Order: sequence, then C-alpha cells, then structure tokens
Amino acid sequence: MTKLEVSGARDIVTALNILAVKGIKSITYSEPYLTITLQDDSTYNFDITVILNATEIGELANVLDNNIANGDLLQYDTSISKYKPYNIVNTLATLLQDAKDYTDIEIQKAIVSDAVVCDAKPTYDDTTGVVVYYQGGTMHTTTKSDTRFYYTVNNDSFCTSWIEGIEFTFSVATIDFSEYVDKNTDVISTYNTSIVDKDKIPDIASMDALYALLANAIGLKVNTADIVDNLNSDKTTVPLSAKQGKMLKGMVDGKQPQLQLATMPVCDSTYIDKIYQYIGATGGAYINGRFYKGTYDVSTDTYSWKEVPFSSTYDATVIQGSTNAPQGGAVYSELQLRQPKQLETPIVVDGTQQTTVEGALGAINNKAVTVDTAIIQGSTNPVTNGAIYNALLTKQNKTLATPITIGSASFTTVEDTLRAIANAINGACFITTEN
Repeated sequence: MTKLEVSGARDIVTALNILAVKGIKSITYSEPYLTITLQDDSTYNFDITVILNATEIGELANVLDNNIANGDLLQYDTSISKYKPYNIVNTLATLLQDAKDYTDIEIQKAIVSDAVVCDAKPTYDDTTGVVVYYQGGTMHTTTKSDTRFYYTVNNDSFCTSWIEGIEFTFSVATIDFSEYVDKNTDVISTYNTSIVDKDKIPDIASMDALYALLANAIGLKVNTADIVDNLNSDKTTVPLSAKQGKMLKGMVDGKQPQLQLATMPVCDSTYIDKIYQYIGATGGAYINGRFYKGTYDVSTDTYSWKEVPFSSTYDATVIQGSTNAPQGGAVYSELQLRQPKQLETPIVVDGTQQTTVEGALGAINNKAVTVDTAIIQGSTNPVTNGAIYNALLTKQNKTLATPITIGSASFTTVEDTLRAIANAINGACFITTEN
C-alpha cells in the first residue's frame, strides 16, 4: 500500500490520470483517505485532509449554512450566488468511475491494437497524426497512433502509444523481444521442403499445404497388408517381405560365390564341377581369360583343372587336336559309327552275363587259352579272324552277285535259283544270267 500526500484537487486529478493508465479496479473512502485499488491489486491512499480543511466557513462572504455539517465541503452555486454543501465523495466516485470506464475502453482497444518492437522511442506529429519509428535502422511511419511501440533505453523496457493525441508511456518488465514472434515476418502461409529457416511459424494455410503433401506421399506408400510373403506372385507394384529376401539370400549364398581367380589353387574335392575364369598372367598350365573346371579321374584317383572351351567357332566334324567345340550333329554322326559301350543284349561268356563291350571282350580273352588258326568242327576254342576270312572265300554268298534267269523269272539268291532248277528238271528251260 502506497500513501500519497496531495496539496490540492489538481494533484488528485493528476494522480488519477497517471493511475488510470494502469487500470483502476475500485475506489473507496475512509476519512481522511481516498483509497484507489488497481487491476494488479496494488493500492494507493490519498490523504485529502488538506483539501477538506482548505477553506474556513467564516471566510466565505455568501454561504448557505443550512444543514452544513462539520467537515463538509462547500460549492459555489451561481444560480443563488451562494456556497452550499458539496458531497465530494460522491463526486469523486463518479469522476473515478468515469475514468475507469474510459480506461477499460482504451485497454480493450490496446488489446486489439498492433504492437511494434522498435529501435528507440518513436515521435508523434500533433498536426498530421503521423508516428515515426525505426526498426533495424530503417525508418517507418504509421497513422495508427494507438499502436503500442516497445523499445529499450539503458536496458529498461518501455511502451509508448498515443490515444486521442495524448502520449502514454509506461515501463514494462525487461523482455527479450528476440524470442517473440512477429506476425509480419515470422509467420508463413506456405509449406515446402525448400524452406531454409526452420524457425518460421506455420499458419493454418501452411498446415493445409503440409497436409496435402503428406496425403500425397502417403498415397504413394504400400500398405503392409500388400507385402508379398511368397516367391510365386507376379505383381509388379508391391514389395517382397524381408522373410522372402532372407530365403533368397540363402539360395544365393549356396551358389558358387566367386567366378574369377588370379591364382589357380590346387584342385581338390571342393572344386569339383565348379568353373572359374583365370585372370592371372598367362604361363604354365593356365592362359589368361580361359575357363577351367574342377574334375576328378576315377581311374587315377586324381583331381585336376580341365579347360572349358568357350569359342564362337564350332567344328562340323570331330577333329583330332582341335580346341574348338564340335557341332552337336557332328558328335551324333560320329557316335552312330561306333559300337556302343553298353550292349543292347547281354552276352553270356563262360556262364557269366556281360552287358558291355569291354566286359564281353575281357571275358572272352580270359576264357580263350588256345586260338585255332582254322575252323575245326567241334572245337571249343576261339578262331582267328584270318581263318574265318579264308573259310568264307570258299563259300558262295547267299545273295548272287549277278541275278540268274530261269524261263521268264529272275532269281537273286542261291536258294531260289536251285529251287527253280529243280522245278524245271521235268521240262526244257533256258538258264541265263542278266548280263
């Protein structure tokens, strides 16, 4: 509570104008103090004793002394040219209430008025009603004098505005205005990912733009329910699940991981049927750029690298020493001229059934102790190829080299010819050859 002494009514009016800016909440009187309570609940007590005792009743020439009580104030009434009792409490209460109402109206105006942070206290032209202020060294003007101008002087903050041409300046708590949002420079109404200053405050329009971007982006996403968890789908716009990706990785990991070697290792069982391209320097058994396959020879029980021919030239026939691959038809024709290793019909040699050419020849060779050089009736020994050839020279082929005509018929085999001769014995006939 603050106690103030006044020397006259003018001091009270001045004090009331000052306090009205801060907002008056209530006014009470308890002799000899007039108590004013502000909106922030602070109170001021005015001792008005000096005003009440300023005039002695006997000093007045014309006084209407009816009903004058001790301590009453007198007011001069020009209609009767006399002083009469004056109720100052009621009058002051009415005056202060009017001041409060006016203050409340102006406060409401201030609430909706603009606020500007400026470099220093602005100036006001009484004639034109123009306010001049500076921001960042740049001059600005406005005719909205009720705008609240905030500025700092010697680290103290002030607010100045003009209401109906009257200046109102009051100090405010020290505030770092750099942390406040300026609606003209700090608020944006658009949204895009290229905005560099991330300290901007988006308004409703900016949030709508952000929503549109998000809706579009989400529309391009795939629902988790659409993720494919198998390897049989033919869809082209949905992803494969991580589970299927892991399965594919397992399949890939099981394959030959490396296709090129700068140094050929010693071939062993781990390299069987695997093919590598040799990318080292040509020399020894390997040539740069050629392909080699790991092989195993059962007969010698050895592992080795065999070159795999990769050529754009293919031989039309099977050629000894050629490094080119033969055509498939050439291989087929050559195989047709060879005896298959597997016999179509098994052969029994010495009581044992043989299914391959090698097995049959081996069994025959093992069985044959004596080889006859001539064909002997009743012999159980094999006979030489030459003896068979000589015996065949003494035999007539079943098919005649030259057909024989008996009567009007022509015969090409020995059997048919002899049968025709026998049938013709009972009659005459002519026997000729075709030539």
